[in-house]
Amino acid sequence: MRTSNLHQSGFTLIELVITMTIAALVIGIGMPSFGRFMEGAKISTTTNDYVYSLHKARSEAVKRATGAGLCPSVNSMVSAAVCAPGSSYTAGWIVYADENNNRQQDAGEEILHRMEARTNGFTFAPDPVFVDQIYFDDSGNSVNVADIPISGTVNITYANGAYGRDIIVSANGRVTSEEP
Repeated sequence: MRTSNLHQSGFTLIELVITMTIAALVIGIGMPSFGRFMEGAKISTTTNDYVYSLHKARSEAVKRATGAGLCPSVNSMVSAAVCAPGSSYTAGWIVYADENNNRQQDAGEEILHRMEARTNGFTFAPDPVFVDQIYFDDSGNSVNVADIPISGTVNITYANGAYGRDIIVSANGRVTSEEP
């Protein structure tokens, strides 16, 4: 009679159940943290996009020795994008060169930068002075249509206010962001 020396390898049912239980616990603990991380990344990305656009408007105004503005636009990604005063920045925004210095976007003025609409869950709450646009003169100062230096804040929130940033534009054109 022959005896077999074959060695069987593998997992027992108990080992497999314990491993699956540990994996489920690790995933259960990690998923909420990952969700918070992703939401934090979305607010950071949007804040960075907005701050970049403001810096672009200011630097182009100084470089070109003419005004430049950032305004909400409901058609920001089309070639003939225009400002939409009173609209929300969640629909998108554009940066334009104000070649005739009349403090508004006119037909034919160059679009310097454009950003697409934000996903659901974002809210932009600008101070009343920045609802229609944020405008920089040829010296890089933030001014209104009467050429008076102004400062204000744009509050960006995400996920029903769970995440937020304040974008502060000072009258001298300095742009900063902070958590509210």
